Amino acid sequence: MPIPPDFVEKLVLEKISGVITPEHSALLDKLLAESEEAQAIWKELRELLPDSYLDKIKTELESSLPMERILRYAQEEETRRRKYRYRIALLAPVTLLAIGGLCYLGIVKSTSQNQALAKKERLLSSSITLSLPGQSPVILGQQYATFNSKGAAFHEEKGALSWTGKTKPEPATLTVPVTKQYKVTLPDGTKIMLNAASSIQFPLNFGKGNREITLLTGEAFIEVAKDPSHPFLVHLPNNTIQVLGTAFNVDTYEKNLVKVALTSGKITLRSGSYSTTLSPGQLAISETGKQIKINTFDQDSLLAWKDGVYDYDEASLQEVMNAVSRTFGILVVFDDPGVESRKLKAYFTNTDTLSVFMKNLNTAQVCNYTFTGTGMDSVLHIKEYKK
Repeated sequence: MPIPPDFVEKLVLEKISGVITPEHSALLDKLLAESEEAQAIWKELRELLPDSYLDKIKTELESSLPMERILRYAQEEETRRRKYRYRIALLAPVTLLAIGGLCYLGIVKSTSQNQALAKKERLLSSSITLSLPGQSPVILGQQYATFNSKGAAFHEEKGALSWTGKTKPEPATLTVPVTKQYKVTLPDGTKIMLNAASSIQFPLNFGKGNREITLLTGEAFIEVAKDPSHPFLVHLPNNTIQVLGTAFNVDTYEKNLVKVALTSGKITLRSGSYSTTLSPGQLAISETGKQIKINTFDQDSLLAWKDGVYDYDEASLQEVMNAVSRTFGILVVFDDPGVESRKLKAYFTNTDTLSVFMKNLNTAQVCNYTFTGTGMDSVLHIKEYKK
């Protein structure tokens, strides 16, 4: 299961500052042993914050210094290291505060500027956002809202976005975080519904050539407006879908794996040197570098996510927990090897209580579980079932 980079960074910071708990230390060790992404984050932070550098900072910034001076130093660090992300640039003084015994919350509350930056970062990461060229991200998710940008009048109503007006074919990116879903109607009338933890890029205006969009991550149900003179292309990781007018579901949650389920019309899926044409009711499974497989699927079950429903029949516990993680916004960790491959039937909705769902899994002798941490630091640990 993909681990949020922010969470890995937090664990690494705790480790190098010496304030990590035994549970978090064990979790970090597990991630470093199994995840190349976690290893890359560890390497990046250790290169940015070597022990010699931390010792130097600790000497220069005594814990008794006024908070204003520490923040001023943090701002100078941000300028000097602007090639890194903003939050990484501030890690050195934050780590020092942990070593020196100062509370991390002191930095957050110390100045209105830093408080606003921290609040903005949290808000953006938990909000549906529309990113337009040369502009700050626009936060979406209102019941009703209108705004103008790039020569277009945008209209948002009940979790759906559309726009009118003369625009250039500039790229826009729509990002939907965990726990949420969102709809967008493109200028040609194509309708797209994005599932949680998904991101899609599209032009504000298709222009005169092909209609092309890119599903960057996640899952989407796409109803393409018919226009035989302008083929519609959906770019996916290592795959491309070509359609004229149809409806289909695309799932790219798993790394190097794309699943395309056709509900109406006809599409062609291309992956490297392989290609296949789908008919309604067929599911294509494309794994990088391998021949595309064709199966059938149950439409009611596969598309239930559009109504906030997740219905699994003989799915792996890994697949079910992936959906749980996205739906409830919690990190899931398998503590016992092999338990993630257990097959089961499962059903839950985005309005259910997670603890009740997990209790039902335990009652059905699927697995044991524990919750650690609180709020954004919550972790769901999955273990082999034992009485």
